[in-house]
Amino acid sequence: MTSAEESQDISSIIILGETGTGKSSFINNLCQTPKCKVGLGLDSETEEVLGVKCDGYYKDIFMIDTPGLNDSNGEDQDERNINLMNQFIKNNPRIKGIIILLKFTDNKLTGSIKKSLKIFYNMFPLNNFWSHVVICFSYYYDTNPEAKIQRKNLLIKSYVKEFKKIMQQSKLEHKDFVIPENIKMFFCELKNPDEETKLEIKKVIDYLKTKEQMFKKIEEKIEEPKIKESVKEGNVTTVEYYIEKVTNFIDFDDSKNIVRKIIEKWKEIFIEEREEEIKEKTEGEKKIIEHYIYKKIRHKNKNNEEEVNIDKENPLEKYIESEEMIHLPEEIDTKIEGNLTTYTHKFYKQMKFIDKNSKETFGEKILENSYTTSKEEIELSPNIVDQGNIKLTNYMKKNKFTDKDGNVTYDEPKIYKTDTHVIETQTIREVVYEDDDSCKIF
Repeated sequence: MTSAEESQDISSIIILGETGTGKSSFINNLCQTPKCKVGLGLDSETEEVLGVKCDGYYKDIFMIDTPGLNDSNGEDQDERNINLMNQFIKNNPRIKGIIILLKFTDNKLTGSIKKSLKIFYNMFPLNNFWSHVVICFSYYYDTNPEAKIQRKNLLIKSYVKEFKKIMQQSKLEHKDFVIPENIKMFFCELKNPDEETKLEIKKVIDYLKTKEQMFKKIEEKIEEPKIKESVKEGNVTTVEYYIEKVTNFIDFDDSKNIVRKIIEKWKEIFIEEREEEIKEKTEGEKKIIEHYIYKKIRHKNKNNEEEVNIDKENPLEKYIESEEMIHLPEEIDTKIEGNLTTYTHKFYKQMKFIDKNSKETFGEKILENSYTTSKEEIELSPNIVDQGNIKLTNYMKKNKFTDKDGNVTYDEPKIYKTDTHVIETQTIREVVYEDDDSCKIF
């Protein structure tokens, strides 16, 4: 048998499931030597779409191991994983079926599994699409056999109801879809498989091997979005777009071409609003306010998911305003009473505003402080100095200052007048005579 003939006998099967459901363990059970890394924690181990050629009894099986959705790395990683699945499957189109792996301990389908199923039934638009899908529950064990059976029956009832809803939705999008009466469900313990589990796995694979290929080749062409309608109301512009997706499905026996034109619509809403950002800084008693006004764009896609962007790089408007406390010049009232002078001081303040147009406005004039101080001239006792026949008399005074708190200070004494007196002294000369008897005679 040639390699080409051998490849035609290969059955490719997609295994789909969220992180931790046991996809890698399922594939390892189809191989004599494990080929997939099994995760032990909460983080996903499969980060790429992997194609695994099985061996032994399952040597004619090619498993496509997909990354886990609801990935521990976040929504961005989920979207990347879906794109990887799409590309890998288009490059390896010999698909017989899809295994949806769920945990026996879970109660319902998550949004990401529902989203993935929608992606696949649009990718494989066969009217018998759902007959290519099987459900396999992992972690199928319980210490209480009776509780295990009760749990199994409960899950079958619950999941059949959920999958029927998804099938009905797919029929709304693809009217020729046929909804099967029964949904294939299997139960197995993958990490420590017993004979019962091995038999269940064999049933899953043998069932899907009997199915025809879902498609051989798919070609898609998506035209550029076109504007259907644009409406402007005030500063809100609503634009409705549509795209045409032309999909060519080539049947597995090359016997026919199926061309479908799918028109998808969505709306992008651009709302131009004024998003204002204010930065304040102070310099002493002056406050400087910087205003930046940006354009806010709100976008809604065809799934009504909303995203808001603000263009911080290009402000629509930028201006500076300021508030400043102004202390006005003092006003002084002076009153003289004799040698006492009283000063009255008044201090005022007001706000000065400068707007974006450099226009100045002022707040109310408010008296901030008022007080009196005084200055009094005090006469000091004269200072008399004798210098020979000259007498100096210095008349002095000093200023007494009383401040607003009642504190008293003096300046240095100052001479404001000096009197000088000259004293004349007469000297009388007397002649004294003495006689022989020493008697003095004047």
